[in-house]
Amino acid sequence: MTGDEVTALARRALDAVLAGDRPPLAVAHPLDFICVPVLRTPGFGVCGHIWHDGETSDTVHSHSWHLDSLVIAGAVTNEVFAVTDDPGGAHELFEVTSTGRLDVFTPAERTVTCTAVRREEHPAGTSYRLPAKSFHRSLPGSAGRTLTLLSATTLPDVCDQVVRPVCSAPVRPVRRRELPHPDALGFAGLLRSAL
Repeated sequence: MTGDEVTALARRALDAVLAGDRPPLAVAHPLDFICVPVLRTPGFGVCGHIWHDGETSDTVHSHSWHLDSLVIAGAVTNEVFAVTDDPGGAHELFEVTSTGRLDVFTPAERTVTCTAVRREEHPAGTSYRLPAKSFHRSLPGSAGRTLTLLSATTLPDVCDQVVRPVCSAPVRPVRRRELPHPDALGFAGLLRSAL
């Protein structure tokens, strides 16, 4: 699906939400942004991401899907990392299994070195692609809201992963919190007005 097709799909879906033909949905993501799901099918999805005033998690992670992201307001800095096995490394890998809204973190029994290799600046109106299994973190602009429209194509037999310092506190399961109806409707309107 092209970027224009993804944008057109998002406009139609959000228009349906705002017209009352679809229920609004927005979820507080563990990486400190709001996710507004637009389309979910086996193997493919589209959602909007909303960050407020530069708030974000600095967790380095990888996805089980190819990511295409269009920055529609604000700016995103995408930092890409090389993560290599290292018995004396200062970090360890965790595999993430998501069931419904629950994320469970399982140690991968691998210590690693995590090194920044590239920093990319993406202002509003630009897009970027990140292949599945690439380690990164996304940092929103420091002022105001940052909005992105993301499409994802899932790869079979690949899991999401996060990098954590060795001997850090145990990683407990995290439940993604669904936001109340008025908030979800407001976020849908915010995204639609930017598209």
